[in-house]
Amino acid sequence: MVAAALAEHEGLTVITNNLNAALALSDAPGARIILPGGTLRLPDRDILGPQVLDLFRGYRADFAIYGVGGVDTDGSLLDFNEDEVQNRQCQRANARASILVADTTKFGRRAAAVGGNLSNADHIVIDQRPAPPWNKVLDPLSDRLILAGDTS
Repeated sequence: MVAAALAEHEGLTVITNNLNAALALSDAPGARIILPGGTLRLPDRDILGPQVLDLFRGYRADFAIYGVGGVDTDGSLLDFNEDEVQNRQCQRANARASILVADTTKFGRRAAAVGGNLSNADHIVIDQRPAPPWNKVLDPLSDRLILAGDTS
């Protein structure tokens, strides 16, 4: 959804390890899309492996836009394998600003690989605010929390 929205902008340079994002941006006017080599992980169509980290380390992006497999009750970011965690952390470290995008199904979703925290993101975009037990994690981040579709 994020890639489709970005496709409305002209002249973007996008560095991604996700084939779905690359395809969604392929019709953007003047887009330059940079993809790494590596192993394709299905069904999400993520490219993983050391070549991905090398690619992300070689660029300084204005924005790192990334998702997660899940968010634990203490705000820890979870994924389903260590490669995904390393990719996310590398993207964030090499960007001027980081944007975590997650829908409410990610809150409380369990995954084994851990790395990073909600508080590490410069901006957190969610579809709706999760149930009140998440307030203790989200309230301190309120100045960085963006509800998608909220026009206020």
